[in-house]
Amino acid sequence: MLRYLAFYGVAAFGTLYAQYRVEYTVTVPNPERRSIYVQMGLSGFRESKATLKMPAWAPGSYTTLNFGRWIDSVQAFDALNKSLRIIRKDINTWEIDVSPSLARISYIARDIPEEP
Repeated sequence: MLRYLAFYGVAAFGTLYAQYRVEYTVTVPNPERRSIYVQMGLSGFRESKATLKMPAWAPGSYTTLNFGRWIDSVQAFDALNKSLRIIRKDINTWEIDVSPSLARISYIARDIPEEP
């Protein structure tokens, strides 16, 4: 189900407002591992916390998939490359302490099995 992998790997953290700029870099360094590495470069984000969410379903699937199940190694960094604290709130949601500024988020998205 690589088609879903691309969907949630790139569209996952789309809850930022228009005044923020988000640039995605998606790489597949080891295709045999069936994972993608996603990095989001952020600018203009100055809130004290960020709530990042994965979708729970895909259009046309008529089933709850909880894409967060296939996300590993979520990390966030400020402009000085300092690691920021992340709390996983539930299967599809992460909360990030953003002080002083959120500059980058990265994560690994594993391929979805045929029978999730």
